[in-house]
Amino acid sequence: MMKINAEQHIEPKKASLRVALVLVSILAVTATLVAAVLYTTIVKRTSQEGRSFAKYSVDVQNDVSNNDIGSDKIYSPGADCGDILKTVGPLSGVYKIQPEGASAPFSVYCEMTDSGAWTVIQRRQDGSVSFIRNWADYKEGFGNINGEYWIGNDNIHYLTKQAPYKLRIDLGKGDGLTAYAEYNTFVIEDEYNNYTLHLGENSGTAGDSLIDTYTTNNGMPFSTFDNDNDQYIYNCASNYYAGWWFNHCTDGNLNGFYYTTKQENYHGTLNWFTWNLYEPLKSVTMKLQQVN
Repeated sequence: MMKINAEQHIEPKKASLRVALVLVSILAVTATLVAAVLYTTIVKRTSQEGRSFAKYSVDVQNDVSNNDIGSDKIYSPGADCGDILKTVGPLSGVYKIQPEGASAPFSVYCEMTDSGAWTVIQRRQDGSVSFIRNWADYKEGFGNINGEYWIGNDNIHYLTKQAPYKLRIDLGKGDGLTAYAEYNTFVIEDEYNNYTLHLGENSGTAGDSLIDTYTTNNGMPFSTFDNDNDQYIYNCASNYYAGWWFNHCTDGNLNGFYYTTKQENYHGTLNWFTWNLYEPLKSVTMKLQQVN
């Protein structure tokens, strides 16, 4: 009977193992090369897509800054939102206008409604923007045109100087109730005359907190904490946390402090006395429309 040498039996196994190791090494190298190629391809594609997305973002930002707001219509800044309505159509959004006397166009929110176009000069909705501002800020305007803002006393003056305008004030409470007040005339003078306010007759569902009160604001110059023009012994702008047409202060403090938490005393709050007494309002919009 033939005897099998143990070493002869082991050698083939070693050879097979070496072959297997070589094959594994080749597969590993191949996988590494494939992974490297895929990685390079993905990185290159991602980079290209990133550049495309960045370009798209810039284009969108340019659209917003140019106030195209998704419209394919090209327009020139009008004198107010009424002109924008005629050019672009009933699409609410941010546009540029340039009233007579303004040195350059500026952005406003145009609210297009069934009753026509309204130029929004002030908006309060969440307390994200402080209205405790100095004279220069109220003169130039401040805030976020897509959120809370004051359009600026100079710009309001240019608007109301060029044609007759009416003012509408939309008010909202925390419980969802809404009301409005309208004044059929709204004009403010220039800075030399401290932006003195002139209002016409009142109508609407919120009552009259600017004229028919002890603290009537009609005919009053504008005041801020650093430029006190009110008729009170104290500085109303400082006490009521706002720039406004204060007399013996006001019953309609639409630039007042926006309280976001419950308080025992809402001193200086955003309020309209003839509708919500001194309880804080949830939202306010002041807007202008030309009187035909």
